[in-house]
Amino acid sequence: MAKIIILVLVVLLGGFAISHFSSQPPLRGMVRQPGSSQAVLLARARPAATFALDQNMNLLTAGWCSIRPETHESLQGEARLWLALYGHAKGLLVTAVADGENNWEWMSGDHTAFPAIRRMSQNQGNRTLFETLSVLDRKHDPFCGSGQRAGQESGVCLVYRARLLLEFEQCQVIVEYHEDLPQNLVQDIAFANDYLNAFQQRARQAGHIVRLEKEESQHLVQGIEKMGTLDKAVSRTSLARWTGMMHRKGRL
Repeated sequence: MAKIIILVLVVLLGGFAISHFSSQPPLRGMVRQPGSSQAVLLARARPAATFALDQNMNLLTAGWCSIRPETHESLQGEARLWLALYGHAKGLLVTAVADGENNWEWMSGDHTAFPAIRRMSQNQGNRTLFETLSVLDRKHDPFCGSGQRAGQESGVCLVYRARLLLEFEQCQVIVEYHEDLPQNLVQDIAFANDYLNAFQQRARQAGHIVRLEKEESQHLVQGIEKMGTLDKAVSRTSLARWTGMMHRKGRL
């Protein structure tokens, strides 16, 4: 009799667990913020994070995929990437959340995916937001050429990136703004401070990372929608390099 009671309890607890976890909202997905018609990425992390966008930004595509970033070891890393791309007449905005899997986590916040011509950092409470400006061509940047200005194509993009690490470096949140760089500025852009300052201001206005208080995140999570697979036309190899390098947990 006792065995039967134990068996029934196990079945009931198993059913409860399945019901509970299956009813949980997705870990990452798209939401619509109150007072805005734009859909943005939301990451249920500690703390939760989302993005605030310029109202002129239009959603182009969104989805998730698995990637294998580079490491200093003989093995490639393992991660899952959620991505949403937006555009307007002047440039392209990329928002992303990338989670390390199987004890892989991201390199420190000041490690850049590409060489930078300008590095900045902002202290935000107990976390640091790392910002960079880079000049990238189409061979190295999976998004260069998606937001070009008519008549000024050079095949080179000026890129602003802001990066925040969460969940003990297992999760990284990225916002990146791209503009096609006019041909006459390509060679000497690193010395064009006025142009860089204006671009940096436009980039921060186009989109930035927002960390959410617990009550606010719980409210937004109610409307989170699961994302589909990212279009296969976007190279997974390029995305793996774009996200940056990984290391094993506890090893650098």
